[in-house]
Amino acid sequence: MRCIFSYMRLLLKYLSFGILSFISWNYLGILFIPTISLFLSIIIQSLKKKWYIFLVRVFILVLIFNISVTFWLINVTWWESTLAYFGNSIVMAIPIFMTYLVVRYFKHYFLITFLTLWTLYEILHTQWDLAWSWLTFGHVMGNMHYFIQWYSFTGVYSGTIWIILLAWLLNITFKSNSFNKKYFSLFSVLMFIPILLSLWLYFIPQPNYANIKNITTYIPSEKNNTNYQKTKRLYTDLENYDTENLIVCPEVFLSPVNIYSNFQQKHFFYLDKLLDKKIKTTLVFGTELKSDFKLFNSVFIKNRRESLYRIKQKFVPIREFTPQFFQNTLNVSTFYSKNKYDHTEKIKTEFGFLPLVCYESIFSIFTSKKAFNSNFIVLATSEEFMNNSYFGRKQYLNIVKLRAIENGRYILKCSNQGISCVINEKGCIVKTITKEIENSKIQRIKKNTFYQKILSNL
Repeated sequence: MRCIFSYMRLLLKYLSFGILSFISWNYLGILFIPTISLFLSIIIQSLKKKWYIFLVRVFILVLIFNISVTFWLINVTWWESTLAYFGNSIVMAIPIFMTYLVVRYFKHYFLITFLTLWTLYEILHTQWDLAWSWLTFGHVMGNMHYFIQWYSFTGVYSGTIWIILLAWLLNITFKSNSFNKKYFSLFSVLMFIPILLSLWLYFIPQPNYANIKNITTYIPSEKNNTNYQKTKRLYTDLENYDTENLIVCPEVFLSPVNIYSNFQQKHFFYLDKLLDKKIKTTLVFGTELKSDFKLFNSVFIKNRRESLYRIKQKFVPIREFTPQFFQNTLNVSTFYSKNKYDHTEKIKTEFGFLPLVCYESIFSIFTSKKAFNSNFIVLATSEEFMNNSYFGRKQYLNIVKLRAIENGRYILKCSNQGISCVINEKGCIVKTITKEIENSKIQRIKKNTFYQKILSNL
């Protein structure tokens, strides 16, 4: 009977953890602290079990976490979502099982071991081709960005550390159904000092920026079949419109374009015609560049003087990019190819902005290093892999807000399926773009954040 009650309590904890994870990631980020407290409680209680029982319990725990937060992945395809849930759960279980081995050997050091291994996991997880850093713990606070303005000093991984420390303190404060005033005081100080600092940073008056960039976004709702039709419509729509000198279009505005082919001239005929009419204009648009048998997801920058491009480097695993090991093992090909050599630095030097492509923006360190010495960020997205999921788009927008805070930059988010908007350096949406053609203002901020300066020296 006691065993049955024990399993019932564990089942109730799993259920509560799943519900709290859903609420915190979609509505109330601060609720993730007691959620992780429950997460740690299940892990700690399982430490005395045999290794295979511990692994089963932990795997179920992280699988619930993956499904309760990214349940919307089921809208893509059932096999891709299943692969994502189980694959990411296996990877997540590794640092927890390593914690189990250390604690079992030394008989203590749970907090420092778990905190170190989990933070290292989150950072290292971004460095390989199967990276799914969407579920970085610190990302949960995107829906309450006014509480984490200090990310501009220490980045999103400090948010992960903060959440885990608070969750552990909350756990031991109420350990064995008793109340420990000492740990509660420590919990209160650790929680409220960063929040109060953040609110102060959030509400202090913004500097009177005089350096403003006017931008026109072009997001056609009507789909055309060919690049020629797309560029012809762009010209027709914009030739008599009072556009700004920078015109931005979403990700994959043009489908495969062979940059070494004479046929390129036909694709760009109306683009050149528009630029001849608006001689000071620069076009920024997402396109798939084709070279031989390789396809590159890119952002193209074109004006009358030159054409520059930046190649996307971070991809949705399997769906956009398949690692070489799986290509050889499963005899499949990758959809996009990688290429580190592009015009990123030249674009930042000549035009002052960093162009990012969709999935790249969920990578904190990658984005901050790329945005160093830029004035603002242009984020071209399609958000196709979310398949019009309300919760997927909402979570993604919250993550993008954190990139704005970390980099102290305005972000122009231009999407043909998600939410298009202007986000300021504090993570606030200052304008939502709802029309096919719309003019917006961007504050150009040249100062690098402390977080960027730290990463630039690594």
